[in-house]
Amino acid sequence: MNTFKMAIRFWLLSLLFIITISAIDCIKVVSLNVPPHVRKGSDLQLSCLFDLDNATLYSLKWFYRAHEWDRDEQEFFRFTPRHKPYKQVFPLDGIQVDLSKSSGSIVYIRRASSKTSGKYKCEISVEDTFQTVAAEKLMTVFNSSSDHLFINYIIINSLIILFGIIWIIH
Repeated sequence: MNTFKMAIRFWLLSLLFIITISAIDCIKVVSLNVPPHVRKGSDLQLSCLFDLDNATLYSLKWFYRAHEWDRDEQEFFRFTPRHKPYKQVFPLDGIQVDLSKSSGSIVYIRRASSKTSGKYKCEISVEDTFQTVAAEKLMTVFNSSSDHLFINYIIINSLIILFGIIWIIH
């Protein structure tokens, strides 16, 4: 009889666990658009598209990290649809957010500088469970005076790849 009660308890706990797990929404970042290369002085757009799977968005935050090895990331934009102010900008050297154009999933940055180069991360949190997902990409800003060097770099790398493919085929 004692074994029977334990089996029933185990079955009920397992059922409760399955119901709880199935109730948790599976949010995800569908697409993170960060231009890999940007010309110094140009304006740019970052976008973070996500699927909340019927959950309610709590916040969407953008973070910046100057180098791969940096542990410290700095928040520069936050969107909270249910809390005023809905859009917040946190001043950061090299990142000038255009608040009037920026929305929940799109952030506009004006006048890219060398300090704009780095890793950009989009972080999404949902209400109730506060489940959080994030994605990040690297962006490099180059000087317009070094355009010819950048173009030469791309051409040389393309030729190396092309010759490598031709060599493999033959």
